[in-house]
Amino acid sequence: MKNKERIRRIAVIAIVAIAIVSTAYFLNTWFGNTKAQEIVDTPVIDTNVESQKSPVETEVAVESEVKYFTNEVVSAGLTMAVQSIERSGTDAIVEVRWQLKDWRDWKISKASLYIDDQEYNYAGSTLVEGLFQYRDGSACFISMKDETQDKECLPSMIGETPYRVDHVFFKNIPHDFLQKSIVLKITEVNSIPNESQFCEELDLDTIEELMENEFPGIELECFEDPGLNWSRIAENNPYTNDEKAIETYNQLVAEAFSGRVAGIWKFDLSD
Repeated sequence: MKNKERIRRIAVIAIVAIAIVSTAYFLNTWFGNTKAQEIVDTPVIDTNVESQKSPVETEVAVESEVKYFTNEVVSAGLTMAVQSIERSGTDAIVEVRWQLKDWRDWKISKASLYIDDQEYNYAGSTLVEGLFQYRDGSACFISMKDETQDKECLPSMIGETPYRVDHVFFKNIPHDFLQKSIVLKITEVNSIPNESQFCEELDLDTIEELMENEFPGIELECFEDPGLNWSRIAENNPYTNDEKAIETYNQLVAEAFSGRVAGIWKFDLSD
């Protein structure tokens, strides 16, 4: 009897021990999984929220807005077309494609933007792309990418119609101007050089080539000084004081810079 009682007690103790070990293992596993879930999930959720609310992305999204057009106007024999208008910060940028009369370095010289009948003055323009015919009979396609010029000149371009596409700028415009009445008016194009680009636009190399047959070995000089840009036949050249050479040179310079076309190219850019 004593042996049986001892065996029964040992069996009860073993069962209780197994139950305690099993319970401890279960609790340890459950707590471990819970902590792992907290460690993995919480940072991922926080990171996604921060990315969606990035102030840089939001700022970029609201700093620029573009509207596209196919408006075309013909005036004074020249065709102009507005392709788009963009709000960039406090600037209005109008993309204009227009026809060039000849080889001269034409540019938009007078323009105004009217927003709800209030006038905003023309602040200048930059070239986007263009097909240009030159004085020497050649032709080239030029495109601008981040202030870098890409130029390609092919004989097949000589017979094509010259044109240029410009970004035309107006400063300090209302932030919501694209939702207002918008009218663009261009009233003049000319070939008068910008002060800082006088020598570049004069293109003395081409003028020398045109004069070379009649005045072999002629050399020209160009100077850009603050408030005074000028050019001449180079000193110590056989034609420095040659009246015929001087007259021919002056005529070629005047021809390059005398281009002016007045007209009214008016575009309603409202919704």
